Amino acid sequence: MYAHIKGNVEEIYADRVVIEAAGVGYELVCSKMTLKRLCEGKTAKLFVHFHLSQDSVALYGFFDAEERAMFRKLISCGVDYNSAIK
Repeated sequence: MYAHIKGNVEEIYADRVVIEAAGVGYELVCSKMTLKRLCEGKTAKLFVHFHLSQDSVALYGFFDAEERAMFRKLISCGVDYNSAIK
């Protein structure tokens, strides 16, 4: 559904970031490795994994496509999302 989101880094939290792109603030759950590479007020491009379940909707953001690919491998093997993002 989403391949990547590019925009201004508005807020950085312990486990997520808010990126504003085209007037919309996207909240993406990120690994600590990705969060360390972001700076508030700067433009960033994050690769995205969209997750929809009966209980939740979430966007997961990754600094590069390789990190996203590893995340997808982990969840395909049964690792839960919270563990795979760490």
